[in-house]
Amino acid sequence: MKRFLPVILIIFASHTFRFAEDIKLSFKSGKDKIYFSDKINLDLVLDEKGVTAFFPEKIKVSPECTLLRSEDIKSGFIFFRRIIGRRYLVGVYTTGTEIIPSMEIQYRRKGDAEWKIKKTEPIVLQIHSLLTGKEKDIYDIKGKRSGKGRKFWFTLLAMIIGCFALIYGSYAVRKYLYERKLRNEMKAQEIAFKELDNLRKKELPDVGKFGEYYVALTDIIRKYIDMRFSYRSGKMTTEEFLEFVKTQVELSDIELQNIFKKFFPQSDFVKFADYMPDKYEAMENFKRAYEIVERTKPVEETKNSEL
Repeated sequence: MKRFLPVILIIFASHTFRFAEDIKLSFKSGKDKIYFSDKINLDLVLDEKGVTAFFPEKIKVSPECTLLRSEDIKSGFIFFRRIIGRRYLVGVYTTGTEIIPSMEIQYRRKGDAEWKIKKTEPIVLQIHSLLTGKEKDIYDIKGKRSGKGRKFWFTLLAMIIGCFALIYGSYAVRKYLYERKLRNEMKAQEIAFKELDNLRKKELPDVGKFGEYYVALTDIIRKYIDMRFSYRSGKMTTEEFLEFVKTQVELSDIELQNIFKKFFPQSDFVKFADYMPDKYEAMENFKRAYEIVERTKPVEETKNSEL
């Protein structure tokens, strides 16, 4: 017993002296060699018995790193000594030297009234590239991948595509409506020329059917004007129609107005006043009808100006 007494006294003295010393706090990485995009554990460990401590939930890292998770290290005993601390899981997205700033904790020994602060030394991490140096056109990307950044660029791209789609859609609709209008105008002209040609082939003036001839001729022109310019002049009298066309820009040409003034009144004389024209007058009025269609047909210059 006396042989072991000095040893017991030494152990007791060392423990007593240790309580008087500063606490032992370590902050280190769980990996010896770190590579780009690794996830590493940084352990903040307090190796002290009879001490209560508060560890920060987060650590400061640079923009090239990100704190993924933080959790307590459960208390335990190793060689009769209790270890408490906190573990920080950090993702690294850079190469070269990365410095994790020093950490500090608040602690208090059993029986102390005041809390004290203890700081660690910074951690210097050497982060290696995954590349061997032999690759071509491949290089490390600095910085972590930001979901917000991707969302911004996707949103911007969607807005640009949407604008182009709106512009193209507007152009396509406008072009379709114009081409449909142009087809209708061309169709109106084609129908009018065809009906005029069919009326000429019937040779009604040669057999004295002037009334039937002028009624058909007037109907062809009225129907053409309405179809060509989308008018509704079917129930208008000749006077009303002549006053109406004066106000229309498409029919404001002076020579065209003079043709109207000669064509429609003569037709009314034949239809309603029992006027009997000769073949020459019938042919002249036919030429006026043909000229009305010819002067109002759509042209390519109109298409270019509207588009």
